[in-house]
Amino acid sequence: MIPKRVIPALLAALVVLAQPSLTFGDSLQLQQLSPSDRAAFDDIVSAVANWESDPAQIAKVQADIKNFSDSHPDFVPIQVEAAHAKWIYVSDGLGAIIGAKSFTPIIVELQKRDPTYAKSYVLGARAFILSGDMASARPQLNKAAELDAKDPWVDLSWGLLFDRTGDRNKALMSARAGLAKAAGQPLAMAEAIVEIAKNGGIPDDKSADALADQIYKIEGNASTLTTVISKALDQYGFEPGLLQTLAQVGQRVATSSALTPKFQLQIARWYLEAGYMYDEAGAARYQQDYAKAALDTLDKIQDAPDVAQMAWNLRFAIAASDDDLPKMQQLISDGEKKNYSMQMIAHNKGVLFYAQKKFKELIALYKEAGLPDDNLLARANERGGSMEVAKRYYLRQLEMAPTAPNLNGNYASFLLTRFADADGAIQYAGKAMALMPYENARQTLSLALLLKSGRYVRSGNLPEARNTFEQASLVGIDQDYARKWCFDFCDDVNAALQAFQ
Repeated sequence: MIPKRVIPALLAALVVLAQPSLTFGDSLQLQQLSPSDRAAFDDIVSAVANWESDPAQIAKVQADIKNFSDSHPDFVPIQVEAAHAKWIYVSDGLGAIIGAKSFTPIIVELQKRDPTYAKSYVLGARAFILSGDMASARPQLNKAAELDAKDPWVDLSWGLLFDRTGDRNKALMSARAGLAKAAGQPLAMAEAIVEIAKNGGIPDDKSADALADQIYKIEGNASTLTTVISKALDQYGFEPGLLQTLAQVGQRVATSSALTPKFQLQIARWYLEAGYMYDEAGAARYQQDYAKAALDTLDKIQDAPDVAQMAWNLRFAIAASDDDLPKMQQLISDGEKKNYSMQMIAHNKGVLFYAQKKFKELIALYKEAGLPDDNLLARANERGGSMEVAKRYYLRQLEMAPTAPNLNGNYASFLLTRFADADGAIQYAGKAMALMPYENARQTLSLALLLKSGRYVRSGNLPEARNTFEQASLVGIDQDYARKWCFDFCDDVNAALQAFQ
């Protein structure tokens, strides 16, 4: 729910095919399906697209795929969906590169059996991109465009390729092209908006307003736009201008339609994203005024059935931000009485365990409940489990989204606080700041430079010490923050501060 601790299965699904459309150009086999079979197939496509880590959901998707495959043994598109689902599952456990490499030979073979199914080429292109094989991805995308030039996912996949090769201008152009084709496809619209923001397409409020106008002209349906806002918030990772654009879209919906509980839920989520400050003790921390605005919005929803569970989860996040352990315990009890998602309840119990410093119990809970690895488990492993397990998790996250500023910042903080690795922290925090400056990354970079400066001071290399300290000053030095978070390297940090201030 909160991007800073996003469930890896969701991230894997977003990277593999960030919520695909149901309207790819029909293959010859698709055209031969009866209306009822086509509806059943589209339901499977939607379920794979909206993949979750819940074991019951995974089991249902797998069962539906098997039943459809058994009744349509030579139907290639369902075999593509089966391979797609397995790809997401493998990526979640073993990382995006291994998942993609396991998928490419399968999809290429399926393309031979039905060369008219455009989606298989989009998926194939994305698998090659994530594998680092851009040369093989390009003909896949060319073939997809030949089969269905109106599909926004072709442009969005070109954008992924350009993003991975560092061509932000072309990535931005591709995202804009995808958005223009995405009418009636909220998942593609959300992906396009996020990519526009990520690649510098929303530099100021005027740009956000103009983009919101374009979005509203492409799609004016309030329910569809509510889904667009929801899916864009799922992917939010500090992209500049994204929250401003979503706020403008929300304003247009609010002035033209009755406010539904689903829409108000997204407004509450927006407040928390806008008010996010940092993660501490296993929980996101929010500015009080934004948290209050979120609670006020949730109060308007009450217990509307279609959003009650998500509203409960947001209330828990706010209680965790406030370190309100009795409220957290009460909410967990309420969720159990209302039979909310066992995985969601288990995750929130993990947050409570972390706040109580019960790290080994948290790790055991995750294993017992079958929860996927996430930031909370990684932090618990840092404190009471395996540091190597935590490191592998952070690296897998970076593998899936190497240009995500928050993931680079997370790994930088890990290297600095757990290994006192100044050079590694400077590398990854510097990359995060270059991608999109934000406060946590700035503080990590500044502290790492202070550590390096202090080491130069203590070794007698004053010219390098002063040069490095000046770099920290340019980033911005917060002495209180530095002394709070320096842990085992405070002597080095203090040496720098005392030498040059």
